[in-house]
Amino acid sequence: MCQLYDITESINAALDTSYKKTAGQMLAQVTALSRGPNSQLQRALKVLDEEAKRLEADGKKMTIDNPVLKEALRVVELTFNLVASLIQANDNVIEATGKLLAVNAVTAKVFLNLSRQVMGQGVDPVSVQAMKYYREQIKKRGIKWQT
Repeated sequence: MCQLYDITESINAALDTSYKKTAGQMLAQVTALSRGPNSQLQRALKVLDEEAKRLEADGKKMTIDNPVLKEALRVVELTFNLVASLIQANDNVIEATGKLLAVNAVTAKVFLNLSRQVMGQGVDPVSVQAMKYYREQIKKRGIKWQT
């Protein structure tokens, strides 16, 4: 018999799948830009680290006007701006899929008996197929349900 946690597990799995599909490529790009060993950021940080070690060996301190520091800060800013652009370019799609799943998830939880029926038939309770069934059954029973 279907329990509420079964529906929650289905909802979480659907959210995970959706998030990986919509955000996965973007997150891979963010990782490549920020942590990729050959990324501009990592190269700049490596040069900065080498400069810091050189200065330390010479008994000197890094100053704000150090050209290596300035370049590293420029690359950090550039990387942050690129990451921000990627996020902004993808945020609406990620949000829209989350909202769609929220409607399905709430409907599945509110109409638990219907959810049990579709799960008993091997159907994902937050799927498009399940939502079609819920709508048909809700309408057939004269229940006012808006999402």
